[in-house]
Amino acid sequence: MGHSNNNPLIFQTLEQALANPGSKPMLHSDRSFQYTSLDFKKILDEYKMSQSMSRVGRCIDTSPMESFLKCEKYYLHTYETFDDLKGDIEAYNN
Repeated sequence: MGHSNNNPLIFQTLEQALANPGSKPMLHSDRSFQYTSLDFKKILDEYKMSQSMSRVGRCIDTSPMESFLKCEKYYLHTYETFDDLKGDIEAYNN
């Protein structure tokens, strides 16, 4: 999680997933600029990963989870700080 949805956040997340020995993470994304960049493609190629991506105009496969988290956590509470929100989401995932 981060304050901005940018390349460093995406690359850090991917590196964390790949840091687990023997892991073969599955990554499915939308078509935002982070996932269509040449730098992202280089990382995928380096680790011999395939890219799974939503079709143009078809967010049906990524939006349910995004909507669920927003409805279950974000919209039901008032958070004073980003760290409060982050902690609540991490607790929910555990």
